Amino acid sequence: MEIILAENHGFCYGVKRAVEMANEAANSDGKSYTLGPIIHNPQVVGRLEDKGVSPVQEVSDIAEGTMIIRSHGVGPAIYEEAEEKGLHVVDATCPHVKKAQQDAKSVIDEGMTLVILGEKNHPEVKSINLWANNEGIIIEDEESAQKLQVVEKMGVVVQTTFSQFKFNSIIDILEKKSKNLKVFKTICNATQERQNSAVDLARNVDLMIVIGGKNSGNTNRLAEVCRDVGCTTYHIETSTELQLEWFNRVQTVGVTAGASTPDWIIKEVIETMKDFAELLAAEGQEEFKKGNVVEGTVVQVEDERAYVSFGYKTEAILNRTEISYPAPESAKDVLKNGDEIKAVIMNHIKEDNPIYLSMTRLAKDEDWQYVIEAQEKDEAIVCKGIDAIPAGLVVTVKSLRGFIPLSQGDVHFVKSLDNLVGTEFEAKVLEIDEKKNRLVLSRRAVLEVERQAKLAEALKNINVGENYKGIVRKIMPYG
Repeated sequence: MEIILAENHGFCYGVKRAVEMANEAANSDGKSYTLGPIIHNPQVVGRLEDKGVSPVQEVSDIAEGTMIIRSHGVGPAIYEEAEEKGLHVVDATCPHVKKAQQDAKSVIDEGMTLVILGEKNHPEVKSINLWANNEGIIIEDEESAQKLQVVEKMGVVVQTTFSQFKFNSIIDILEKKSKNLKVFKTICNATQERQNSAVDLARNVDLMIVIGGKNSGNTNRLAEVCRDVGCTTYHIETSTELQLEWFNRVQTVGVTAGASTPDWIIKEVIETMKDFAELLAAEGQEEFKKGNVVEGTVVQVEDERAYVSFGYKTEAILNRTEISYPAPESAKDVLKNGDEIKAVIMNHIKEDNPIYLSMTRLAKDEDWQYVIEAQEKDEAIVCKGIDAIPAGLVVTVKSLRGFIPLSQGDVHFVKSLDNLVGTEFEAKVLEIDEKKNRLVLSRRAVLEVERQAKLAEALKNINVGENYKGIVRKIMPYG
């Protein structure tokens, strides 16, 4: 199993800066607090608490010491309250968020209608709106944008971790809501780069693992954009959430992480997945043995063979002669890319040696059981004549090769059964020897049953002493 880490992942500049500032405060004299969690990652917050930096919800919860403003920012009233209490303030607000706050303030100062694109309950969006006297209209999606009234002048500020795709879609709508539209594109470049990397990776892997806080907006959007391109995606906070069954038959796994996810968590997740890969490989040695039945997907078809992906690290070869009996003229006649098949592994798997599959071997196992049950129940089965020879007729029964002796081809004596070549008919099983690949059938047995039934029906209408007209068919010495 190959594990690929997205090119852009994990801590962004603003988050890294905030965590470093909190760690510096932890090493200084006096008690330090963060107003709310420093970032949206419970594990990072927990580590800071272990160092003596505790999160609080209100400035009033801090009696003295250092107050650290988290990366999402706060409103101007918080600064004033902290100053009044004489607290030492460490401002870890992300510079991109600060710009969005100032842009929102300028929109209101210029007398424009402020629209903030973002999550209504996200602390960053709340802080941006506080710098605009809470006068901003918060829009989360296209539906909300459509409901806006037309205004003379409109200014738009965006949550720094907002989806670029959703931003473009909403701006198209807002352009019809105001003739004087001023857009401050305050989406952080790191956010867009992280999303682009995740999408590029998700398009080329079997599975995506997105690491980050469950309450992290940017991490949730990473998972969302990966799912949008059709890739199975799991959002986890730590390696303990990984489940072994997620990786069954998975060849490639993509990994990305939100802006609040530290490197040590990413490394733990990757190491756990490597352990899973080794475990699955060991289990695979048992699963992928000669004679085992596997399910796979056709990935390439040539005239003489097809290549099948079946959950092993290399693809297997399915030769034309192992697809069906009789074999098709070309594998392309019966298989195409994407077909799901079931087949038997034909050889012992060794490093760097090709693996061969057989659909006919699997079909034969099932079809031998079919003819055995038919013989036990004395039931007729369908055959198809493929070659008339002096001794009788070669037939197929599903994937099996069978033989009808000349004497068993009809109720009357016939010199050849070539009239049955290419036709389907019913026959009964006379003899089975699976080890010798021997299957003998009788068409005569079926015809005899039919003849006897017709004779019995005819005899019902024949009475002793009555005269009947008939046709002489044959004259023999004995009568």
